[in-house]
Amino acid sequence: MYFVLGPLVSREHLGGAQAWGLILTGGAIGGVLGGLVAYRVKPSRPAAAAFAAWAWGAALPLAMIRPLPLPVLMCAGAVLSLSIIFGNTLWETALQQEVRPDRLARVGSIDWPLSLCLMPAGQALAGPVSEGIGVRATLLLAAGLMLVPNLCVLVFVREVRQLRRRDAPDPALAS
Repeated sequence: MYFVLGPLVSREHLGGAQAWGLILTGGAIGGVLGGLVAYRVKPSRPAAAAFAAWAWGAALPLAMIRPLPLPVLMCAGAVLSLSIIFGNTLWETALQQEVRPDRLARVGSIDWPLSLCLMPAGQALAGPVSEGIGVRATLLLAAGLMLVPNLCVLVFVREVRQLRRRDAPDPALAS
C-alpha cells in the first residue's frame, strides 16, 4: 500500500518525485544493510527474530502518515527494507533446517504465494481504500497489517518462539 501511496504523499507534501526517489534509495541502502546484518547476526531463535524484524516494516507507512521530514522517511524506508531482507533470510534458513528436504518444495509452494500474493493485493486495494477512508487512514491500516499479525505470531505461536538456531544440520532431516 505504501508503494502506491508513497508517490502521492511525496507529491503533496515533500516536493514530488525526487523525494520519493530518495525514500526508495534509503530502502535500497537498508536492503543491502539487511543482507549484511543477516550474514553477521545469528539470533538464537531465528523464527521469532524474523517475525520481530518484519514488524519493524511498519516504520515507513507510520512515518508517511504525518509525513515526517524527508531524512526520517529515508531512514524509515531503510528500516523497512532491512527488516524484510533480514527477516526473510532468517525465515528461509529456518525452513531449510527444520523441514525435511523431500517436503521443502511443498512448504515453499505454500509459503511464497501467501507471502507474495498479499503484496499485489494490497497495492491493488490501496487506491480504492484510500478513496474511501483517506490516505492517512490507509497508511495506518498498512502499518497495522505489517505490525499486528507479526506480533500476534510472536505472542500466540509458541513453536515460533521456541525454535532454536542450529549450527549443524540435523542428520534426521537428511534421510
